[in-house]
Amino acid sequence: MTLDELTPGESARITEVDVGDASVFRPMSMGFIDGSVVTCATRMFQTIEFNLYGTHVAISTQIARKFTCERL
Repeated sequence: MTLDELTPGESARITEVDVGDASVFRPMSMGFIDGSVVTCATRMFQTIEFNLYGTHVAISTQIARKFTCERL
C-alpha cells in the first residue's frame, strides 16, 4: 500500500521510496525515509497532513503515492 491510502488516525511504517522522480527529495529531507513511522492526521482536497516525529507535514496525494508502507 502507499501513504495516500491511509485514513485519518491510521499509522504506517514507510518501507520503500520511489526515487525515480525528483519530487520525493523534499519530503525525504523532512524525514519521510525507510523505517519512519507516520500517522495520517487529516486529508484536505489533494493534500494529506501527516504527523512525523511530532511535527505535522503536509504533502500532496500525488507525492504520497511514491511512498510504499505497511499499516501498524
